Amino acid sequence: MLLLRKNVIGDCMKEYLDIFGIKFMKEGFKPKDLPVYVISGRKFYRISNDKNVFILVRIGDEEDFGSIAYEKQMMLIYEKYEIPVAFEYTSLTTSQKTRLIQMNIPFICDEKQYYLPFLGFALSESIKKRKIVRASKLMPVTQALLLYMIYQSNGHPVLKKDAAEALGVTKMSITRASEQLVTLGLILEESRGRECYMTIDESPRVLLDKAKDYMINPIQKILYVEDEETYREYLLSGESALSANSMLNVPSIQSRAVFKNKVSVDGITEVDVKWDDTKAPVRLELWKYDPELFSKNGVVDPISLSLCYSHETDERIVEAIEEYMEKSL
Repeated sequence: MLLLRKNVIGDCMKEYLDIFGIKFMKEGFKPKDLPVYVISGRKFYRISNDKNVFILVRIGDEEDFGSIAYEKQMMLIYEKYEIPVAFEYTSLTTSQKTRLIQMNIPFICDEKQYYLPFLGFALSESIKKRKIVRASKLMPVTQALLLYMIYQSNGHPVLKKDAAEALGVTKMSITRASEQLVTLGLILEESRGRECYMTIDESPRVLLDKAKDYMINPIQKILYVEDEETYREYLLSGESALSANSMLNVPSIQSRAVFKNKVSVDGITEVDVKWDDTKAPVRLELWKYDPELFSKNGVVDPISLSLCYSHETDERIVEAIEEYMEKSL
């Protein structure tokens, strides 16, 4: 994810936005290199906390509603900044809201209606009755929690606070993640006094089959870099991981994985594998959650690896993934 860099933030006063009971910083900025019709009469904001970031575009009250136009403009903005985009409206009719949802266009309306697939939904009429409901894809922290339940719980109840500590996230983040998993029917929750326990009551294979349509590819970005000592400390991933756990041949270009928050993209020098043959490059994957959480023997976990190849058609790769899964689950 290429964060909206601070040098494009203007001198606008910083505000805060409450979404699902979580405080987000709201900073105005002036977009560059976008068509005039995308910018004119609108205000742009960077909405962020320590785990999430997205762009919010405030639509003017006098602007004609056009869902098809919004969809195209959303893609233009996303292609420019590579982070999620949502629109803010002061009011929407029921049919307009339905149309935006049908086209999967994220929006906020009058700070009571939230349709943010990358975070969650809250579409009740009263702000006091907000409830996060089913999202189309798991948030990175939600997927990490599901993997933790599969790999670490062994079918036993897990305390939320223990999961938060193990994953290195806040209790609020775990609460949001568990709500999403409960809503999707993937885990169960039980309160015992002041403590809240999470459990799974199905085998990993059955659970993964239920969750497959919601799980995300953990790779945020792929870079090709010169082979350096620093990168050799990262986990084996891609075909390198598969070759270490199956009969697949070792690839000519080694793949490594690291949590995107642990590296600075600005400090990485990329190489063009088509033209630069002076050194064997490394295929460096920046992950949305920390691959070290579930790794063994210096290799990324099999479930996450399989999600990197969810659309793979090469039979060699498919068989290697299945072999790795069979050894691990």
